[in-house]
Parts: sequence; structure tokens; C-alpha cells
Amino acid sequence: MIITPFFRSALVGLFLAMPSIVLAQTADCPTTGDNQEAECLYKKGVAAVEVDHNLTVGHQLLLQALNIRDKQTPAQNSPEQAEQFLAVADIYSALGRNGKAEPMYRHSLNILRNTLGPDHLETVKVVDRLALILMDAGRFVEAEPGLKHSVAIIEKAKGPDSPDLISPLDKLAWICDVLHRGTEASAYRKRIEGIKAKNS
Repeated sequence: MIITPFFRSALVGLFLAMPSIVLAQTADCPTTGDNQEAECLYKKGVAAVEVDHNLTVGHQLLLQALNIRDKQTPAQNSPEQAEQFLAVADIYSALGRNGKAEPMYRHSLNILRNTLGPDHLETVKVVDRLALILMDAGRFVEAEPGLKHSVAIIEKAKGPDSPDLISPLDKLAWICDVLHRGTEASAYRKRIEGIKAKNS
């Protein structure tokens, strides 16, 4: 393809504008180099990708967040380190790098189970995000036990009608659909509707 002067000037304009777009996206993020800035960049990066469909800007913001997270060194095998692994895994997941995200989620989950106990509520959010990675890879059978355990944890801690049950129940319904267990899928969805009705 021959690049005309007009097309060349348009390309130059695009590349010159890109830093300005990123700068505008980060204008209201703190410049503290800590969790707060990393979380702000992560949320803006996800929004740029999922809402604005701007992969270039979104990935730049996510990589900035990753750079900040990578510099943090919490105590080994502490809940803080588990949170660090979780945050980094979320960034890799948002970047579409599930192969990097999965071991991070597993590290986070193992630390939380060892430090806080296997039935602690903090483990639920990690299981939920790990399940998404597994389901995306077609590993539905592998995702199911963790989600069922999460349901049991939430029921015990918050009761059978907690809205927090909706996310794992919905994933379980999808898994049952894929595995051709329609009766179970319907039961999960009926329960979700019941929970929504009681919390409306």
C-alpha cells in the first residue's frame, strides 16, 4: 500500500493524539504510585476496553496499573500478598492474558485458604474470578466444585437469600447448560429469581 501525504499526516496525528487521550483518561487518578492509583488505572483501563472499545488506550492504562502493582512487595503468604496476586491477576485477565492470570488467582486462593481458612468469605471473590478463567477455557467441570463451595460459604455467612449468591449460582447454571444438565440449570435460575424477588 502506498502511504499518501494525507494518510501519513493522519497517522502522525493519531500517534500524537494517543498520549493525550491516555493523559485525559488518567487526569483524575492520584499520582501516588500506590494501590489507590493502580486501582484507578485498572478501572479506567477496563472501561476503555469494555465500554469505549478502545483496546489501545485500555491496554496502556492496564499496563500502567500492572507496573505499579509489580513494584509492591507485601509480606510473604499474608492476606496482603493474596490481595496483591488477585489485583495482578485481574489486570492480566483484563488484558486477555488468562494464562498469566490463572496461576495468580490460584496463588491468591491458596494463601487465603491457608491464612484465613478454607471457608472464609474472602475466598469467594477469588473463586468467582478463577471460575471465569476456567469457563472461558472450556474447563467447566473444573470450575464447578469451587463455585458450589462458594455457595455454601455465602449461605453460612449471609443466609440463603443473600444477593451475593447470584453470581456463583448464575455461573453454575451456565455450567449445567453446557454439560447438558438442564434440570439443574433451571433449578439454579429459579433460585436466582427467588433471591432477586426477596431483595427487591
